Amino acid sequence: MTVTTSAPAYCSDAFIFDVKHLKFDPFDLVERGIDFAEVEYLQDKLLNNYHLVEIDANECPNFDMAYEIFSERVYEASQGTIETGEEVVLLTRGNYDENFEDALPTDKPVIETL
Repeated sequence: MTVTTSAPAYCSDAFIFDVKHLKFDPFDLVERGIDFAEVEYLQDKLLNNYHLVEIDANECPNFDMAYEIFSERVYEASQGTIETGEEVVLLTRGNYDENFEDALPTDKPVIETL
């Protein structure tokens, strides 16, 4: 995944990501017997929502941890078919009380699960 962020990896509890582009191999789906419609639905969900990752940890939760969690969610939800070629943008970071550094855009809903 290509990740775009201008923010340093400071401690934070919540991160909002925006997926700009996805890439998967349709031939891989056929070979593995994975339903194209399911991956297409996941692709639609990834592109048409912002994605919240909250980290409950006593150390310093940071962007790298949040990105790793998000990557694992995408990989598992896509049965391993979506893992490269994505472009993910960190929109903002904040805390559990929805206090974010930047105002969230309102053109797409924010979801936590895939």
